[in-house]
Amino acid sequence: MGITMRRAHTIQVDGHADSYTNILRKYTRSALQMIHVTRISKTGIRQEQNKAVVLTPHQCVVKRTIEKAQAKTIITKIAQQMNCKMGGALWKVETNVQRTMFIGIDCFHDIVNRQKSIAGFVASTNAELTKWYSQCVIQATGEELVNELQTCLKAALDVWCENESSMPRSIIVYRDGVGDGQLQALLDQEAKQMSTYLKTISPNKYDFFIVSQSVKEGTVTPTHYNVIYDTIGLSPDRVQRLTYCLCHMYYNLPGTIRVPAPCHYAHKLAYLVGQSIHEKPNRSLSTLLFYL
Repeated sequence: MGITMRRAHTIQVDGHADSYTNILRKYTRSALQMIHVTRISKTGIRQEQNKAVVLTPHQCVVKRTIEKAQAKTIITKIAQQMNCKMGGALWKVETNVQRTMFIGIDCFHDIVNRQKSIAGFVASTNAELTKWYSQCVIQATGEELVNELQTCLKAALDVWCENESSMPRSIIVYRDGVGDGQLQALLDQEAKQMSTYLKTISPNKYDFFIVSQSVKEGTVTPTHYNVIYDTIGLSPDRVQRLTYCLCHMYYNLPGTIRVPAPCHYAHKLAYLVGQSIHEKPNRSLSTLLFYL
């Protein structure tokens, strides 16, 4: 795969939770690029606990997983995950739109423990869709609409300008997790927050369905899209083709998924923070896909 690695520094610890987390804290430092954890079994220290104590991207695997007959395929997959968690790109697609930022927004609600809701915001930060910026917004329990989108959007545009020579020409937002009854509230609240960066609102709203993934068994439920805010003026056909292209850009699967990659990245981010960390991730991780 052309990935060059130095020999890893290997540390062995017992299965006790305190000794395990203390070792992770001790060896987490700015010069460290990746922590790879190999466990004997799934019992004991949970992977989510590992992620909660480190500020460095890490990969966790159960020992018997890499001892299977298809170990070469599994290890290749692990190497790909480690690569993109450290900022590398695995593939890209041609979208036929120039200098466009794509944003995905989704929320996680802990309905069991009634913890605060977590909104995940993920934005592409280069024209090739290979670099991403992420940020979490911690909200009241059960709250779906996001209140700090101006802050998130400004930070994402700052990172874009670091990677590119000028601002993006356009911004396309994919919002997941809202029902048809919330579309007007979404338009009034979230779209209004980002109106500083957008000039006018298009009255031509429309919706469409796409089946982006292929399955070998059963049937696929189409994904329903509503275009509710448009200042670019792309044709419906172009929006549908663009959406389909983005379904190929999820770096945890060499194929297509049912929603555009930024939406699913936002879902993974919000779920990890809401389920395991319960606080905003360290800012040093904001340009890495650490939540895959």
